[in-house]
Amino acid sequence: EAIKYDVIIFSYALGNDAGRTVTKRLACENRGVFYPVADGDDLKRIMSEYYHYFVQGQQICSTNFVEYTAVQGHTLYGACMPMYDRTRASHALLGVSCLDVNLIADIDKMKQQEGWEYFKCQASDNTKQCRPLDLTECHRQRLRLAYSNESVCLSSDWPGAEELGFPADASQVTQDMECACQDQNCQEDPDFTDELNYFCDTWIGDDCFNPNPVWGYSEEGLREVREKCKRSCGLCEWTKPCPRATSEECPVNPVLAECRAC
Repeated sequence: EAIKYDVIIFSYALGNDAGRTVTKRLACENRGVFYPVADGDDLKRIMSEYYHYFVQGQQICSTNFVEYTAVQGHTLYGACMPMYDRTRASHALLGVSCLDVNLIADIDKMKQQEGWEYFKCQASDNTKQCRPLDLTECHRQRLRLAYSNESVCLSSDWPGAEELGFPADASQVTQDMECACQDQNCQEDPDFTDELNYFCDTWIGDDCFNPNPVWGYSEEGLREVREKCKRSCGLCEWTKPCPRATSEECPVNPVLAECRAC
């Protein structure tokens, strides 16, 4: 069911005496990471480790905006984008750079201008956009190893685990092992909307071949979705060995002339 509904499970065993088998199995069978937490460990830090999973699997190429209230009580609009280390085939997060729009222009004056509503809805659209999560089991094993040897999924962890193709020994999993990669030219058509007027990213997590028939898509409509929305549909091919040595820069995302319907 977790695979069917595109659910990822992260599990935690809290304390030295906590059972490990069931919690680890939950994560390993459902594309997640198992986190054993010893007595006295920094639980806040460990509970936030799942961010590394999404950093590795997603690439954010458009600005995210956040509205927040400053200490002084006035409203600020922050614009943020991640910075990636692209010196390897798989990108890694270096940090996040943010700038308050208020430092560039007077927001109260902007609100009086004709383009304010357009700016606001474009900022909202960029921030709410769904991003595909592109990870193979090889990538997940490297993420598990980065936390703990005990987190690596093995064929001996529970009866039947060998059927999932896990290695017999943790020594077979290293940070340097080569994982497959996708062609970074496999991208969405940013201007495309399907026959029900949804953009490509709304298909992330859904079956582009056999969606719920209640939605009312035609066969021709689904064929067009698969053609125009390959990344959101999970149709970009994986290649191993990976033919590139570095991770390419983000594609340029055009600013749409119209905002999305709510």
